[in-house]
Amino acid sequence: AHHCLPSASDRSSDWGRPGRRPFWWRLFFFFPEPSALPVRRRAGRLYFSWEALGSRAARKVEGDVASGARLLVCPTPLGEASDVTFRVIAALRRADVIACEDTRKTGSLLKELGVVRERQKLRRHDATTAGKSALELVREIVRNDRVVALVSDAGTPGISDPGAYLVKVAADVGVKVVALPGACAATTALSLSGVDAGEGFLFAGFPAGRTPTQRRRELAKVLDEAEKRPVVVFESPRRIRDTVKTLNDMLPGIRLVVARELTKTHENVFRGFADDCLAWLDTGAGAGGPGAAPRSNPRSPSTTGTTSTSSSSFSSEPPRGEFTLVVDHKGRRRRRRPSSLDDDDDDDDQDDDDKAA
Repeated sequence: AHHCLPSASDRSSDWGRPGRRPFWWRLFFFFPEPSALPVRRRAGRLYFSWEALGSRAARKVEGDVASGARLLVCPTPLGEASDVTFRVIAALRRADVIACEDTRKTGSLLKELGVVRERQKLRRHDATTAGKSALELVREIVRNDRVVALVSDAGTPGISDPGAYLVKVAADVGVKVVALPGACAATTALSLSGVDAGEGFLFAGFPAGRTPTQRRRELAKVLDEAEKRPVVVFESPRRIRDTVKTLNDMLPGIRLVVARELTKTHENVFRGFADDCLAWLDTGAGAGGPGAAPRSNPRSPSTTGTTSTSSSSFSSEPPRGEFTLVVDHKGRRRRRRPSSLDDDDDDDDQDDDDKAA
């Protein structure tokens, strides 16, 4: 940028006044430089140095490995790649083996994050191969002193995915496990739901059971717990409507917060009662259809998300993406109590019946 500096003939008395300086002057002299500190003060202002944060994360990961950590639990973004932390990127670069559910998705994520796969080997570790791959990974850690990074397709590993078994096997044989903080769909949905979780909440994961009777039994347990505290449930797009319908049949008037495609471009959030949620899904709102637009009636359930002009419906095209449900234990619809005038009328009718008898 030396060619942008003013020449000696241009340095007049007016140059000393800030109002006469070129626009690039402030950018040139106040642009943050790499520093050993994550934040540096210059000219009375604070500037973040991304290089310093990355270096600090790399030193932290190297310190964990030096202290004996061989299994690094790395949360991945729910949908937006920029939600990843510096420490997770440093751990993925440091790892010798990356255990993942889907090698294609993880490979695309590594490419998007700029992690060069020179020595990292992707190892499949999903629900079908968890029993075998966990033993192989732990054996490789113990014998070859390898550093393994455990990731999931989206969110924190070990939360309703097969990563928990690898952590258990590694901890049982004495391998040091370090968990990194990061994205989690359950806490993200709970934070945007507005439901009071001051007394705790229950994470129920995906409702178990293949037959309708088994699923109804599992959802009955969810409703029993929802009487005490909020319950967070994961659900697939093909079973979301059946789940909401079952909840509404078992406990009419239950209030739900349904989040779809969290942190993604087409994120949709529904807040209202279960019967209104069924209408929201049937009109295609769960898939980003016309029902995603907020209603004008302030008493009607609110929905936020991307509005589309397509006429898609749930029956013709199931919605995409995973759904996260928050069952509100205090938001059940109350029946209208009869007024005192109605009570007096009932009493008068009862007296008339007694006299006639």
